[in-house]
Amino acid sequence: VKSQLHSRASGMLTALLRELYKEEFSGGRLESNDVYLLVASVVKLCLHHADREAAEQLWSVLLDQFDAQVRAIGEAEATRIQPFAALQGLLALSTMVRKGASVSDYKPLFQRCRQSFELVQTLQSDARTQALLEGEDGIADILSHERIKWLSGLLVQCNVSELVTVGKMLLDLALTVEPTHNMLSMALTLARIEWSQWCQILLPYVVRLTAAKWAEERISLLLFWSELFQLDLLKMQNGAASSVITERGLVLFPASVTKEAKDTKSSKRRQAKQEAAPSISRALIDWLAEPVEWSKVVEQRMAIPSTDRVEFSGFEDAEDSDAESDTSSAPALAATAKSATSIPELAIKSAILTMLGHISIEASMLIDGLRAFIEQLVTAISTSSAQLAEDNVYLQHVSMSPSGCSSMGPSDGEIWGDEASEALGLHTAKADRLYWGRYYQLHPMVGLLGRALKQLAATTMRAASPQAAEGLMSIWTLTLDSVLPVHYSNSALIEALHQTAEALQTMTAEPDVKKRLATALSLSQLESLMPLLEHNLASFQSQLRLQTLKFLALFEQPLMRSSNNKQGGSSEEPCDIIQLGIELETVPASLDTYKEKTNPLRRMAAYSSNGRVPKIYNRVFPYLAIMQFSVNFSLVWTETGKQLALLASANPSLLWAAVWQVLRRYNDERLLVETGMTPEAKAWLSARQAEWVAQSSLASQQKLEGFAMECPSLVRFDRVFDADLAQFVGEGDGTAELSSSL
Repeated sequence: VKSQLHSRASGMLTALLRELYKEEFSGGRLESNDVYLLVASVVKLCLHHADREAAEQLWSVLLDQFDAQVRAIGEAEATRIQPFAALQGLLALSTMVRKGASVSDYKPLFQRCRQSFELVQTLQSDARTQALLEGEDGIADILSHERIKWLSGLLVQCNVSELVTVGKMLLDLALTVEPTHNMLSMALTLARIEWSQWCQILLPYVVRLTAAKWAEERISLLLFWSELFQLDLLKMQNGAASSVITERGLVLFPASVTKEAKDTKSSKRRQAKQEAAPSISRALIDWLAEPVEWSKVVEQRMAIPSTDRVEFSGFEDAEDSDAESDTSSAPALAATAKSATSIPELAIKSAILTMLGHISIEASMLIDGLRAFIEQLVTAISTSSAQLAEDNVYLQHVSMSPSGCSSMGPSDGEIWGDEASEALGLHTAKADRLYWGRYYQLHPMVGLLGRALKQLAATTMRAASPQAAEGLMSIWTLTLDSVLPVHYSNSALIEALHQTAEALQTMTAEPDVKKRLATALSLSQLESLMPLLEHNLASFQSQLRLQTLKFLALFEQPLMRSSNNKQGGSSEEPCDIIQLGIELETVPASLDTYKEKTNPLRRMAAYSSNGRVPKIYNRVFPYLAIMQFSVNFSLVWTETGKQLALLASANPSLLWAAVWQVLRRYNDERLLVETGMTPEAKAWLSARQAEWVAQSSLASQQKLEGFAMECPSLVRFDRVFDADLAQFVGEGDGTAELSSSL
């Protein structure tokens, strides 16, 4: 009443705790016990509605009971560890309620939290106390889970002066006694809720942990950093310097350091591994260049998870431990198989590329590693494309000529059956299709190639050496000749080729490189590629249309035809219809930008109607105009209809040929399938992203009315913490790395 507690609140809480001490906890979570949930709800309710002075009664009871349990364990009086675990959980949640508004002094809490970490060392070093942990099912996990959650809450709520003293001391202790997955989940939780001191306080500890544990748990650490870098947190805050972040915002890693070898049979092998431990950047490059059986990657069926939550084996890295164990050991082999099937190879390579883009690494080393990986990937894509076409008659048909891409049947008009459905990925259940379209099995590999190529171009520009430019030119030409003719409809590949060519144009390279680039972007090369790339301009994907136009703009442009001679002569003016197309696709469709959107449309219509557009660009305007009807803005439709009517009056054969190419796809709806993610996969990914937003600081907090037994800030913190922990201990749904790759 009036933010005050009952005069006997302390006695009633003590009685509740005595009943709680009798309970057992199973499943590795305190929340699995109904009595604990009741007591926790009572504590949250009281702290949420009592003022700070009144809350001192509850804090006094909790701290006194905690001290009593610590003494009982230390003096060998305790026969069970559950009471201590329950108190640890209650103190952890009490710290986070109302963002710590009920805490008058954090020093006693820091002191007790330190005792929790020190008690771990005591329990593990003494045979009798160690029996308390081993004799209780899952109690060690409960203690660790609540201990790290309590530390997280204290770090978020306390002031800076306490952070740089007691907070850092507790982090040192946690780094010593806590399992790696707990430290990673804590770091990811604090990053996701955007803790302001993350870079200054926690980042150096995470870097130390990574250096110490890389040789043992590289997959867990790799996926952690990949997830972390996507949060875009590594920025200098308030101009403060950091010992582990460069001026460019890149993370500095020391040499990889492993633990001292234990007295085991494999100590000599461990010692040899220590002596040869490379830097993490070197290890990442070697890992990226490791050969992959790409044929098996292609054969693996990538599907959307069929349920909201499925069993997942976790992020344990069994490959290193297997090398040191008896190869006949069934558990070791099972663990290896489990690890190998848990994380797709494409997700691992994608995560490596993400990490390499955000750490400080020698440019020449990164360039060599990326080139080796791209060459491996190009070879695999080319080989797999040829094999898929050889195994499927429909792919053979559409590969014979560009016109085959718009036809579902041979020249006699016969409609394809199972061959086309299988080639387009439509032979599987609709609910779990991840990709579809021609060569859909290779779509993620081609996308990965695009990422690697863009990263190589950016690194080569920073290196600014003639040798690096020559290497980039060779890789670009290899990709252009080997991959683009088959996978010309992959937006990521088109974008990568465009950005790489732009990088080559801006670099001061050797004359030989300039000459090769000019030849590759010549008018004759444009004429050979245009029959393929013009199909992208009739795509329903606006991003593919835009990237294709940007790529075409890099080539030598043909001259405009003379306005008074539609068939023969040409003017001195280069054709700018591609640039107008870029303007059309770049400007958003809205009332404010209506004029900017329709002006390029009118100019293209005028060029086409007057017969000034070069022959190779004849279908650019009709295709782009027809695709404007897929834009969700009706005013654009009206203007587009007027401009198409203008073309119809001047050149009806050109217009209706383009319209027919679009409409004929509806003769068999399989022709409407464009290579990429399926609608079901996009919906699934959107739902996953919504989940992450709900767990982030962007999520709106529900305002509670009346007396509610929940605290919005505590609910969000628990949700984020549990989700991040599940990724590293095998309780998650196994889709974090998949959504990251997508």
